[in-house]
Amino acid sequence: MEASKTIQNIQEIYQYLPKVQIDRSSKFKYIYISCYLKPDKKKKTVFTAKDSVYFVRGFQKFPFHADIFDDFIKKFNDLDLFLENPDLENPAKTQIKPLKSLVKIEVYGGGWLEWDLSGKKLDVFGESQRYGPANHQKTREVLLKELKEIKNEDVTYEELEF
Repeated sequence: MEASKTIQNIQEIYQYLPKVQIDRSSKFKYIYISCYLKPDKKKKTVFTAKDSVYFVRGFQKFPFHADIFDDFIKKFNDLDLFLENPDLENPAKTQIKPLKSLVKIEVYGGGWLEWDLSGKKLDVFGESQRYGPANHQKTREVLLKELKEIKNEDVTYEELEF
């Protein structure tokens, strides 16, 4: 296991865990994961969007969406990250705390990703039986931003209608 690392804000987690990790061929399940700072009930802390991060994970080797999440949690916990958690009311009381004790990690749905044989077109669709459907439009946006080898017109998505 690596030595522990300290980050200043949750956005820095992307230095250690990429926003997107997916297979580059065939058809496989994926999940959309949210990781956000838990509110401090004693101080009535209000967090903003900068206090949360999102991940897309998809691998052909896992038969279930839950297996993908279990793999993500293991990798997250193995990072042994700490967050410098300043006391905004008293900056002299800055503390460093384990990140895993300060965050909540949830799956915001899942589905399927399918690459065509050339690897240049990607379809986002379907749902997870366990977690329900992810927001495929958001997933598409994340994939386009993070995967430089694909273009806007190469990623399609299909939202489920209820």
